[in-house]
Amino acid sequence: MGQRLVAEGCSHYQVGPGPSWGGADKASYAAWQQKLGFSGGDADGIPGQTSWDRLQVPSPNGDNGSRASSPVPDHGITTGYHVPGSHWSLGYHTGADYAADEGTPCVAVLNGSISRADDDPSFGHYLVLRVDGSDFWYCHLSERLVGAGAGVGAGQEIGRVGQTGNATGPHLHFEKRPAGGGFGSDVSPDW
Repeated sequence: MGQRLVAEGCSHYQVGPGPSWGGADKASYAAWQQKLGFSGGDADGIPGQTSWDRLQVPSPNGDNGSRASSPVPDHGITTGYHVPGSHWSLGYHTGADYAADEGTPCVAVLNGSISRADDDPSFGHYLVLRVDGSDFWYCHLSERLVGAGAGVGAGQEIGRVGQTGNATGPHLHFEKRPAGGGFGSDVSPDW
């Protein structure tokens, strides 16, 4: 991303760009948003889908523009969406689980930006990938490899499977909600 911002004449880097998101990245991205005609809160340096798509950042896996086949490569769903159960607070499973060994890579399913990176008693370490009008939640991570505000490409490793929060074993809880939607606004986790 930083190299594309430099190429577009939007650099606020004194050194770099580097591999980690920082203040210079945010300032450079805000300059890019302003160059596109955005202003105010729409030019805050946090990548949105329109500005990200127009920047045309190559995907790290070389396929630029696609989708990943699974948020945990080479792993399928082990607990499906909307499975009923009294052990879930809403009486059903709000996402899809992908059981895997702790530390297994988790990848962005689509090109987008990380809107949240935080901790929760239930979801543990989590990331939220925003794509257009949807948020994709990556929960129970053992490690987050990107932070809030980072633009990511489909197939890019963004975290690692864990069992933080309310988890009975290592897995990724993958949940989809409308952008900004709270707990209980879940929809089928398709992409």
